[in-house]
Amino acid sequence: MTKKLLNYITRLSYLAIATLFCALSDNKALAQQNIAETGIPIQKDFLPADYKAGGQNFAITADKRGIIYVANFSGILEFDGTTWRTILTKERTKVNTLVADATGRVYVGTRGEIGYLQPDSLGSMQFVSLTEKLKPYHVEFPDVRYSYSSPEGIYFITANQIMLWNGKKLQVQSFSTPLLSAFYVNNKLYVQLKIGGLQAYNNGRFTNLNGGMQFTEQVTVNAMMTAGNNNVIIASGNQGLFLLSNGAIKPFKSEANEYLKRHLVSYGSKLKDGSFAIGTVGGGVVIVTDNGILKQVLNKATTGLYDNNIHCTYEDDNHGFWIATEKNITRIEMPSYLSFYNSKKGVTGNVNRISRFNGKLYAATDQGLLCYNTSQMQFKQVAGLQVPCLFILNLGNRLLVATSNGVYSYNSNNVQSVTQGYALTLYQSKANPDLVYAGLINGVIKIQNTKGVFNYKGRLSGVTQEVRKITEDENGRLWLQVPSQGLISYNTLNNKATLYGQAGGLPYNSGNHMNIVDGKLLIGTIKGAYQFNAARNKFEHTSIFKGDSVTNYAWLNRMVNDARGNLWVTSGNGTDVTMFKKAAAQYEPTNAVLAPVKDDQIYFIYPDSNGSGVWLGSAEKLIFFNSKYDVKFSAVKPALIRSVTVNTDSVLFNGTYFNKQNLPGYNQNAQLIPALNHRHNSISFTFTSPSATGQSDMQYNYYLEGFDSDSTSWSNQTSKEYSNLPAGKYRFHVRAKNIFGLISKQATYTFSITRPFYQTLWAYGVYALIFGGLVFWIARLRSQKLQKEKEKLEGLVKERTAEVITQKEAIESQSQELASKNDELEKINLIVKSINAEINFDNLMQAILERAKIIRGAEKAAMLVFDKASGHFKFKASYGYNTAILDEINITPEDAQIRYLSTAEEIFEDIYFVKSVKSIKNDAQLASVNKAKSSLMMVIRINHEIHAYMIMENWQKRNAFDERDFSLLKNLKEHFVAAVIKTTLLEDIQESLLNLRNTQEQLIRQEKLASIGQLTKGIVDRILNPLNYINNFSSLSANLVDESLEVVEKPDITVEDREEILDILTTVKSNMHKVHEHGSSASRIVKGMEKILREKSTVFISTDINKLVETSMKQVLLEGSKEFPGVSVDISLNLQADAENVDMLPSEMNTVLNNLISNAYYVVAERKKLQANYQPQIRVSTAFDHEALKIKIWDNGKGILPQERKQLFSPFFTTKPTAKGTGLGLYLSLDIVKEHKGSIMVETEEGVYTEFTIRIPKSRHTTLSN
Repeated sequence: MTKKLLNYITRLSYLAIATLFCALSDNKALAQQNIAETGIPIQKDFLPADYKAGGQNFAITADKRGIIYVANFSGILEFDGTTWRTILTKERTKVNTLVADATGRVYVGTRGEIGYLQPDSLGSMQFVSLTEKLKPYHVEFPDVRYSYSSPEGIYFITANQIMLWNGKKLQVQSFSTPLLSAFYVNNKLYVQLKIGGLQAYNNGRFTNLNGGMQFTEQVTVNAMMTAGNNNVIIASGNQGLFLLSNGAIKPFKSEANEYLKRHLVSYGSKLKDGSFAIGTVGGGVVIVTDNGILKQVLNKATTGLYDNNIHCTYEDDNHGFWIATEKNITRIEMPSYLSFYNSKKGVTGNVNRISRFNGKLYAATDQGLLCYNTSQMQFKQVAGLQVPCLFILNLGNRLLVATSNGVYSYNSNNVQSVTQGYALTLYQSKANPDLVYAGLINGVIKIQNTKGVFNYKGRLSGVTQEVRKITEDENGRLWLQVPSQGLISYNTLNNKATLYGQAGGLPYNSGNHMNIVDGKLLIGTIKGAYQFNAARNKFEHTSIFKGDSVTNYAWLNRMVNDARGNLWVTSGNGTDVTMFKKAAAQYEPTNAVLAPVKDDQIYFIYPDSNGSGVWLGSAEKLIFFNSKYDVKFSAVKPALIRSVTVNTDSVLFNGTYFNKQNLPGYNQNAQLIPALNHRHNSISFTFTSPSATGQSDMQYNYYLEGFDSDSTSWSNQTSKEYSNLPAGKYRFHVRAKNIFGLISKQATYTFSITRPFYQTLWAYGVYALIFGGLVFWIARLRSQKLQKEKEKLEGLVKERTAEVITQKEAIESQSQELASKNDELEKINLIVKSINAEINFDNLMQAILERAKIIRGAEKAAMLVFDKASGHFKFKASYGYNTAILDEINITPEDAQIRYLSTAEEIFEDIYFVKSVKSIKNDAQLASVNKAKSSLMMVIRINHEIHAYMIMENWQKRNAFDERDFSLLKNLKEHFVAAVIKTTLLEDIQESLLNLRNTQEQLIRQEKLASIGQLTKGIVDRILNPLNYINNFSSLSANLVDESLEVVEKPDITVEDREEILDILTTVKSNMHKVHEHGSSASRIVKGMEKILREKSTVFISTDINKLVETSMKQVLLEGSKEFPGVSVDISLNLQADAENVDMLPSEMNTVLNNLISNAYYVVAERKKLQANYQPQIRVSTAFDHEALKIKIWDNGKGILPQERKQLFSPFFTTKPTAKGTGLGLYLSLDIVKEHKGSIMVETEEGVYTEFTIRIPKSRHTTLSN
């Protein structure tokens, strides 16, 4: 045993060293083998945490149902497509081998045991040991290394024995020479002996093979696979592949040999397509065709395999290729017509475009431009383009890239910037291939390609929208895709842009996507495909899908033809990618080959230029569809019921039906049909399909026959519980459906629930007898009881009659009292209505006293109220007193409390009965009104402060007030207080409003004075200068005239004098010209002031803004040509075709347009005088958005200096000479625009341009901020 262990350790060490040595050159070799451009196939990794066992796995097989079994250190792992279970062996030892015979029974070889799997009475798969049958052969601890199924039986092979089990008898043959390996191929058993090489074994005899001696302990045979024509492929551990043909062994030429020599072969199997899968130590799985061509390598680098150390491979009959590794179990879809490039392959961010350039694959992503590196088998960032890339265009000699920073040129070596700005798309003109259009977020620019040198050639005029796609239709017309507006047709001959939206035949302005299908422009819209009818100048719906009205009117996005003529289509949101095949003039959908990626949002579809397949750009990954594979779908494995439990814990069935031979099957045998006790009427089912292993979205529908009226809808649910089922017979049905729409055969489970004893026929008979007896007995008892109750009721009626009479009298008394209360409440209601109608405080006080007269004992009453101005209490209202006396009385708050409250008795809150009053300092004033014999007082408080005293007196008798008066006053108090508070607040508010109005009027006066002052100062400054000029030049001219007269009066005028006179007259003429100029300037200022001060029109008229702009432009052109003769100004109008009428003051708005356009004309004309090669330009445009009209006036003059911008709209500020400008034009324009509740915005760049934007709201009820 120790020797075996040492040999095993030595061998592993050798393998590890070889693996480490070879790993360094793997990627280079793979690149040379032309398989480096391989994505990650559809695969599923099962980790130890998933199957809850050790990481090492040694063998894989499946039974007839498709259940997968895996040999593991912990036992046999059973996987049904959804759930893992562990089947333990008797001795709990490591499981080395698994093999299924022709009947589907799985045989197991372990370290110390042999046996097979068989369901028990509950359908739970168990290990049945055959080890006892080895005792006659004195084999106590068989360490099984290989097991094979043959017509003779099952071979279990150890290092020293070959054991054959034929189902009834076990034969064992032992050998003194150790067996290094053994393989059963082409109905023959081959064995490599430690001494003797590779030999054939038959009926206990070995036969030498020609060339078999070359295989030794150093050159081991690790795999043998049938190759057709009775040939055998031999995979050696470290010497590559050999061919056994006609009894002779020779090397087998294969592209994989070099790779296999660097990695020890660990396992081999033949695939259903005729190729060979060869597992290695550290190199993954190598797929080789039957003629030796290296087809694919599955490892960490190429396909993202979880572990490269392979123990076993197995191909199931459901396109599943299973790999048992040192660390996990992996299932790969084989063949995988879909492969993926994600973060494991270096792809991050959304993949927006894909293209081949110079033989390499490039991807434009949110993270930058990526290039696939075949030596590293990864996408790598292109240096200099680590910015969001949205489009790539292959021009043959260079690659153009549209990014968020502009357009770049790339030629595999360097990156060059072409233009700036956020670029979204690129398009190479068909008419002029050297011309490239770039769609930006604010229009389209033109780029000229001159032998790889790119130059900016200007913009498409009239296009300022965001342009996401550009193309040309079959007639050479240029089309632009703009979001939320529709499509733009652009005429490159006259530079005219025409917008097509709903008015142009499209169903909506948004959701439109341009495509070229079969060479023609086709628009994907929310309501299907549309094409342009040039004759009718509108878009019309077209049905491109054969006989499918739903798809023909579905929201379509991208539509791309591949090299085979198929049409690839995505839905409006980019998902549900589907491939359609051409059927006559229309397309019909193929089978659901793209179902695994139906939920992925596809940003771009690129049929590879090398014809290998189609690339799909998605979020965080790139998807490749290999069109070389003929995709065929296997039928879905029948659904399986995997467990049945009752009352949540008792197991009825554990997943495996079996026949008379105890072999797994699909039909429930009689002994598994239970009859459940009625107490066990809650039953649960779990179910699956082995086909679920490779499916991400397997669905099930089920129903319980005898209980459910119909089956459920399809769902991912794999369990169902039924509670409180009644007695009866039931059958549970379940089916599975995969993502391709294929449906499995159903699985059923039959059971019954017995009736409880109390629901049997004899029990119902007993119930009837008992019920009859009870009815008779109850009826008799009830009759006796009714007689007694009758007698008792008659006595009770007499008693109740007497009580009713007594209660009637009491009710009549209470009724009278309620009538009195009702009368009191009516009086209170009248009082409340009266006082609530008063808003004047003094009137309210008098009204309260007048209404208080209903208190019978009140002969006199007065209201003592706190006066804020004096800080004293004063009598504000009274009746029954001499008012002249009361008006003169003032009482401090302290004296009032001493006088009225210090000796009073509080009957209710703030209701006092005054027994006597205390003397205070001004008692002399009160003496004449202090004769009361009875007094009642109410205190009115506001914010816990005493605001008033309501005093009621009787001078005739004592105790004039009783409880009714106290109660009435109590009920009135809250209403009196509320009325006082209300009127107080109203008077305070009126006073505040009055103060606010006075303050407002004062501020307005101050503001007007300030404005007038500023305006006056401006007027003085602006008019004073021309007047000074006029005075100075007039005085100077008078002096010059005097000098001329002196010269003229000379008797003899010489030639010199004559010339002096001419000079003086010339100067006088010049001075008079200056006087005229400045006089005109003063006139213009005064006229400008007249316009400002003139009363403006208030009648808004619905105005055609385009006509108004054209009129203003003509006026400015006429005046400008007169002022600047010979100056040619390039003026362009871009007026919105479907402009709306806007309510405005047309005359005033014409003034605004004249001011702004004439200012632009003046600036460009003046600049032309200074720069001969300068071309003056003015652009005027109109446009509408959702809330306002926009008028833009743009010029390429000198711009506006930063220090001038703050004063731009100030009165009398101008940059023109004094004789040319008044400084009132912009001030007046802003005032008019504000009158329209609009705004003026200015954008300028010194020395480049100036643009004024006027915004006028469509609704006069909206105000726009400046």
